[in-house]
Amino acid sequence: MRKIALVVRNLAAIGGTTTTVLQHGARFLEEGWDVHLFAERMDVPASQLSRLKIHRIPRLICGRTLEAMFFSKAFDWLSAPHSFEVVHGHGDILNQDVLSLHNCIHAAHEYVYGTPAPDAGTAKMHRLQKEEQRFKVLIANSHLMKDILVRQWSVDSEKIRVIYPGYDSTLFQAPAAESLRAKARELWDILPGCIVVGMITSGDLEKRGVGVLLKTLAQLKPGARKRIKVVIVGKPSQMTSYLEAARSMGIADQIIVKPPTSDVQSYFHGLDLFFYPALFEEFGQSVQEAMACGLPVLTSRRVGASELIRGAGERFVLSHSDAAAFAPALEELIQSAGLRKMLGQESAQNCAANNWATNFSQTLAVYKSILPALRTLPKVAPAVAERAA
Repeated sequence: MRKIALVVRNLAAIGGTTTTVLQHGARFLEEGWDVHLFAERMDVPASQLSRLKIHRIPRLICGRTLEAMFFSKAFDWLSAPHSFEVVHGHGDILNQDVLSLHNCIHAAHEYVYGTPAPDAGTAKMHRLQKEEQRFKVLIANSHLMKDILVRQWSVDSEKIRVIYPGYDSTLFQAPAAESLRAKARELWDILPGCIVVGMITSGDLEKRGVGVLLKTLAQLKPGARKRIKVVIVGKPSQMTSYLEAARSMGIADQIIVKPPTSDVQSYFHGLDLFFYPALFEEFGQSVQEAMACGLPVLTSRRVGASELIRGAGERFVLSHSDAAAFAPALEELIQSAGLRKMLGQESAQNCAANNWATNFSQTLAVYKSILPALRTLPKVAPAVAERAA
């Protein structure tokens, strides 16, 4: 039986890294692998971990940097007796066969705050990973990330594979969005004829561009602004200063705040278009999920998921996150239902093949490319794997 270690320090209840790890774990089990999960924190339902062999690494409370280094070293100690064929780390260890990076901490800090990231905790771990390159392959979640790794960190481009995160095509789909649209809007107390713009994220609202969104709304012509409601998903405690700013701009009546939820697809169902003005985003899963639900997307090239947008929709992918440029583009989308419908159909087509089965198939292909012993494994057909999941 093939034996694999999946390693992530924190499995949070909501987040792209957690989803990737659990998706891979479930699919490797279906393929008959012996799957071991090493983690410090596991805030997910026990049912999602039931068939995995769990190794909980205790937290050493001694400061962010030492805690991060301890986790990596503890994994080395605990994994040594197991003789894993593959060690797949997700940003928290130094020694691994495959490293999946889900964020570029240093680049994000510079884009958002204009200063270098403090060399501590996870940021230091990521710096050491990129400088020492103790991996056979690094999986980047976008070409945006790959370019940064090669250009800023001199990571060998031959060691990098770009694999986009998948999405759950049973939850995020245009037909479901149509059938559930009225229900979602009724819950939000939105009147018929109102156009609903959504910005959905799990946190880090400064990075995701909530400030840019508010400035964009303030620059809309009054007629366009009166026609819309903007649903922002973010932790209420993080929204306080933004709501105060919205009141000072005279746009608070246009904003509806909703908390993050594991049932996030229900939020997409009530939208007419998706606006994601992030200052920097390595991928941006919510962009892909919006596309899968048949929504037009307004965003920028500093969002990795914008690489999925092809065709007419590329006109609404700006070079960077800028309120003055976003405002006329948003007005155009608000004013034309026909344009929104056409772009939404295009969105769904552009990401249709990028489900979790495709992601898993591409990940398994990476394993085969670096480990000769695995090259006899049969190829996983994405369509079959998706049905099995």
